[in-house]
Amino acid sequence: YFIKERTATGFNLQANPHTATKIEGPESVSLNYLPKSDNPKADTEKFLKADFDLIWSPRLADIDPLVSKGYDTHHPRLGFTFFASLNSDTVDQQNRSYIQKLLNPNSFTYKDSWRKKPAFQLYLPNGPGRISDKEAEKIWTDIAKTPDPKVKKKQLTILLPSAFELTDAVNEKLTSAGYQTVLKKYRDFTEYANEIRTNTYDIVFANNDFSSIDLRGNIAVTFNPERPLILASKKNPQISNIVNGIVKETNYENRNSRIKELGKSLISDAYIIPIYYHEVLVLTKPGFDLSAWSQIVPEIGIWKVKKLKN
Repeated sequence: YFIKERTATGFNLQANPHTATKIEGPESVSLNYLPKSDNPKADTEKFLKADFDLIWSPRLADIDPLVSKGYDTHHPRLGFTFFASLNSDTVDQQNRSYIQKLLNPNSFTYKDSWRKKPAFQLYLPNGPGRISDKEAEKIWTDIAKTPDPKVKKKQLTILLPSAFELTDAVNEKLTSAGYQTVLKKYRDFTEYANEIRTNTYDIVFANNDFSSIDLRGNIAVTFNPERPLILASKKNPQISNIVNGIVKETNYENRNSRIKELGKSLISDAYIIPIYYHEVLVLTKPGFDLSAWSQIVPEIGIWKVKKLKN
């Protein structure tokens, strides 16, 4: 497609007539953004005028009114993973494994469950370098058998995003299990980086995009020594060695093998707790088919949208 004209709220696109193969999607597309509003009902009415809606920000109080009017939902394999990182330099493995058990991804509920799903690995699943569902199930079955630690760490210092909706639930689970907690919140990643540099935390909550087909860049950002989102041990170089191998590996299959090794080790050795996937949602009116979109790689392919015949 090319931009035919700009409008006050977006763009009008026209299908490129010079493609090698005929486009099965619509000949023309109007892309419009929804201005910020505090009126969910008005937002819903605007959405209902469109054939195809992409939702990322928490703009709608409830997706049900749209679905009840006949919209279909589709997840295009785009989103962020929210997770907790457990500091192995300050919390021993018995306590870390027990905390994993306490904060099991299935133990939380969400206001907008239509776009938040429990995460059982760091990466968005079903792609190269990912753990299979069967492997993830076995890991979490073993975690569920974790006994109480012989000696519990008396106090946990925890760093969380200020807008994290699970703060109270996390704190309740930890304190009910006998841990004392000290909570510190950050507003953005600049504050996060400052906190990580100047203070020591037992648990930090963060998020990053792990939906890419090649996760090398995502992993490099996650383990950036200037602002690590996962607190890899300085005393045990195991994780750092795997990460360095991923970044340097030029063979695609070997790199994916290392990425999978990292994903398994981070959970099995109790370095992280995946919490949930925050996914993009696409809504379409009845009569539009998005089945040609990839279920393995991130894709929003307008040219693959088919309008079904009545």
